[in-house]
Amino acid sequence: MKRELQNHLYLGNHYKELKDYEKAEHHYKIAKQLSPTDPEVLGHLCSFCHHMYKFDYALKCAELAVKYLKKPDEAVYFNYALLLGDIGETKLSQDYFCKAIMANPKYNQARFGLGMEQIRNKNYTQGWQNYESRINCFENFKNLQEKYHVPYWKGEKGGTVVFYSDQGMGDIIFGLRYLPELLFHNTKFYIDSNLELNDKFTTNKYTNQKVDYCCSFMSLPAITNSANPLHKNYKFYFKRHDCKNSKKKVGIIFAGNPLHNNDYKRSMHLSNLKPVFEKYDCYLLQKLNYMSRWHMSKFVNLYDCKFIGEIIEPQDLKQTLDKLYELDCLVTVDTGIAHLAGAIGMPTYVLLDYSPDFRWGMKDGNTEYYPSWHLCRQNQPFDWDSAVQKCIKIMG
Repeated sequence: MKRELQNHLYLGNHYKELKDYEKAEHHYKIAKQLSPTDPEVLGHLCSFCHHMYKFDYALKCAELAVKYLKKPDEAVYFNYALLLGDIGETKLSQDYFCKAIMANPKYNQARFGLGMEQIRNKNYTQGWQNYESRINCFENFKNLQEKYHVPYWKGEKGGTVVFYSDQGMGDIIFGLRYLPELLFHNTKFYIDSNLELNDKFTTNKYTNQKVDYCCSFMSLPAITNSANPLHKNYKFYFKRHDCKNSKKKVGIIFAGNPLHNNDYKRSMHLSNLKPVFEKYDCYLLQKLNYMSRWHMSKFVNLYDCKFIGEIIEPQDLKQTLDKLYELDCLVTVDTGIAHLAGAIGMPTYVLLDYSPDFRWGMKDGNTEYYPSWHLCRQNQPFDWDSAVQKCIKIMG
């Protein structure tokens, strides 16, 4: 029976990875039938239902998994903590991350998760320090050290550092605010990116120069030991945005990178934004290399909207920045361009999924990291209509 149980868990995980969720759920539930009180089985089912936003069932599985534990188990506590964080129980979530760490002090993923929950609760100093545990969780950090052939930078004074992005453009824009702080470290730096926003980026562009360390932009909050967002530091890189038009000219972004792990919940159909199109003078700023204009026109008549342009490759980011200065505000899902708009102080209405990125918290309508952002959250998972209605109400 044990072997049959493991086979169904293996198949469940396999089909989940293939995104064949119906078959994955089928095998997880068979495993639960075979062993209804097995914490490992309940943990897998909890994790799957969490991924599918079936929070009630996931919560029942997590509670049973904890109940039937015969000894402390870091994986069970970890799954429960992740779920609690995503349903807004941040205090209890932190408690269970701590239990996972107590069960296994070397469990870096739990410390990483604890950091994200602390940041959600604006405990920035401890949160960003714990967030650094991600460096020991993912293989890509080891690969990057091999790429640059230098150790990872942890704030040593002096020397030269090359900075790179963990995931994408948003990380770079987010991290730029901390670079002026490096002047106090007597540290020189290069930026390994194709972003060409202004002369400063060209001057500091990494082209295989000799460096002493490599570092992710997302490590800068911990290294600078920052207890505040330092958003004023953006003045070193961007001019401020001014609204000059009486009628709002609104930029629109409805989808992000389709390869992002959370794209299924972060992007929306263009049809959800029809109320915005009907009320404002809209301009589409959108990557279209993976979605045809014909496909989008099935949802809404795009000929009623004016276009500024299409962003096809990251090299066009400077043009995107120039276009943002021509607009009055931006309506967007959580994308790199949202970070760019926030950096220049542009009024930005960010449409967030029910359980968004840890930096944006769970309840607030704004964020200290980008004072010009207005956070428009879903009332329920995948409920984009509620987020759009909040957006329109705030825009007026």
